[in-house]
Amino acid sequence: MRNWMLALVLMGSIWALTGCAFVKVPLKGHYADSGYTFQYPLPKAQVWNAILQFLTQKGIAIKTIDAADGIITTENTSFINSYTWENGNSS
Repeated sequence: MRNWMLALVLMGSIWALTGCAFVKVPLKGHYADSGYTFQYPLPKAQVWNAILQFLTQKGIAIKTIDAADGIITTENTSFINSYTWENGNSS
């Protein structure tokens, strides 16, 4: 019985030390540290409405809207369903 308990404690310790370890894998490439700025040759109101319509259609939660300064911020959002595969067959 004692050997069984010792084995259980040992296995639990090994699992706790290795099973909860997080590995940080850096992404390749260089990514912006700040927000993006876009310019379009259309009236501001038309672009503004198109952006709000897009966000609404995609169900993206808007955190801040400031039409005077042209600022829209959103909650953290996953675009995983918007990704495409280079070979076109999702594999």
